[in-house]
Amino acid sequence: MGVLLPRGIPLAVAELGVLRSGAAYLPLDPGHPAERLAFLCRDAGAAHVITTDARASRVPGGARALPIDAMLAHPVAAPADPPAPLSPRNLAYVMYTSGSTGTPKGVAVEHAALANFTAWYREEYGVAPGDRLAMVNAPGFDGSITDLWPALTAGAAVHVPDASARLSPDRLQAWLVAERIATLFLTTALAEPLLALDWPDAVRLRALQTGGEVFRSRPGPDLPFRVDLAYGPTEGTVFATVGTVAPADPSAPAAPPGAARAEAPDIGVPVAGAVVRVLDAAMRPVPPGVRGELYLGGPGLARGYLGRPGLTAERFVPDPFAVEPGGRLYRTGDVVRVRTDGRLDFVGRTDAQVKLRGNRIEPGEIEAALCRHPAIGQAHVAARDDGPGGERRLVAYLVPRNGHATPPPAEVRRHLERGLPAFMVPSACVPLARLPLTANGKVDADALPAPGAPAREPRDAPEVPATPTERAVAAIWSDVLELPEVGVADNFFDLGGHSMLVYRVRDRLVERLGHSPPIIDFFQYPTVRALARHIDGTGPSAAAPDAPDAPDAEGTDADGGRQRGLARLERRRARRAGTEGTQ
Repeated sequence: MGVLLPRGIPLAVAELGVLRSGAAYLPLDPGHPAERLAFLCRDAGAAHVITTDARASRVPGGARALPIDAMLAHPVAAPADPPAPLSPRNLAYVMYTSGSTGTPKGVAVEHAALANFTAWYREEYGVAPGDRLAMVNAPGFDGSITDLWPALTAGAAVHVPDASARLSPDRLQAWLVAERIATLFLTTALAEPLLALDWPDAVRLRALQTGGEVFRSRPGPDLPFRVDLAYGPTEGTVFATVGTVAPADPSAPAAPPGAARAEAPDIGVPVAGAVVRVLDAAMRPVPPGVRGELYLGGPGLARGYLGRPGLTAERFVPDPFAVEPGGRLYRTGDVVRVRTDGRLDFVGRTDAQVKLRGNRIEPGEIEAALCRHPAIGQAHVAARDDGPGGERRLVAYLVPRNGHATPPPAEVRRHLERGLPAFMVPSACVPLARLPLTANGKVDADALPAPGAPAREPRDAPEVPATPTERAVAAIWSDVLELPEVGVADNFFDLGGHSMLVYRVRDRLVERLGHSPPIIDFFQYPTVRALARHIDGTGPSAAAPDAPDAPDAEGTDADGGRQRGLARLERRRARRAGTEGTQ
């Protein structure tokens, strides 16, 4: 049963209802393009999709839309006959991850695995009636499991921040304090700026878990809650290992500018019941300190990939060390080493898979989508650490098809957005005559050039900002995106911007103009001219009716319709109070 809903009460009700009925749920992200949603429904065989009236048109053909609005407005009594009994082996949900073969793959997770993780989380973090947990993660991201099921199975409450609070560290901190949140999971990209803030002693937060990318921050010695670094692929049901991050040493000298970043914290020890093995290429255990591939087993292991028996057999292999017959291990592709105290250090990957802002990305899926463009003959996608502010970003290297010119970056972006979520669209495109190769015929990563400023045609010289607000917005974009010039018609996202940079722009607007627009405005008014006119009140009061939902940090839906309504209400209230443009 598909569930096409943003974070909120209806999402919780829908997923709970699906499980109660004995079916399994398929989370569908409203921020993803229609082409991708259609593929997921088709691949999973979802005959019905629970959604809202406003989103019913986004339900792919072949699936029946079940609007939840009417169901919540006019609830009906539960049927007298209880649902069919479930066994631990029944499917609970299917969550799709990026696929190296060019198409996403669905990870099938059973009730036993979900129950094992939920019980461990409740026990580890003391979740109990009266506690409040935060629904902050994207519906199609397995971190969302931490938001909902530990709370509901413990009799605790679930609270939902709005999208603008979620993407701004100071606003998220204020919301966590005000709502007395007890524990939550945030991706590394969201957690690191949050941990850099000063925290009041009155905060009720007991623990914050983070993960998804290399985490190099250390909590301050006076931080009033625990910070855990969690590791786990979707195939292992959320977390496989967890380690508490030691606080920073206040007596240690500060690193000089340009110095290497501090050593990353370890990824801890296995959660309850998890089987963790570090093996060499012949599947033999390696001694402490020696690198090996990480294999996972135990009750948290997924059933496999939905409808992909060949891939399941390749990645889920027999456990040669199992005590009980039938034991399996999942080959993670992650390289680790075991410390002498049994904790694990993450080293890297055996393949090209990358993690970006908490998302697992197979470059091969993006490359396949790029090569479906009629003018692109070859493509290579790499993750580089030379984005604005040293952030990691995806870069596409493009070789044109014979007789064609390399399409401009904006065209490439529009092409990809028809089938890929926002977090998989590269921030920069580099045209090449040919891909550099090593002696054995593989792409030579060291020979790939760094992307420069977005190329322009001579006739497309940037239009100079004319008004004070246009000049201010263009200057802020130029600074945040580290570009020499920005024109009034330039699109923030075409220039390499993404949702994690949006709140930096908003903070600069507060400093320079005293204006703090809602996050949704940056997606509705993505050019300098449009945003400046909106700030000045000289442009359209709302985006076009077909404006897409704004993606959050994982490239997912931020409940665009609700946010647009709240934004308009906020502006009307501000005008009445004579404080338009301030918050």
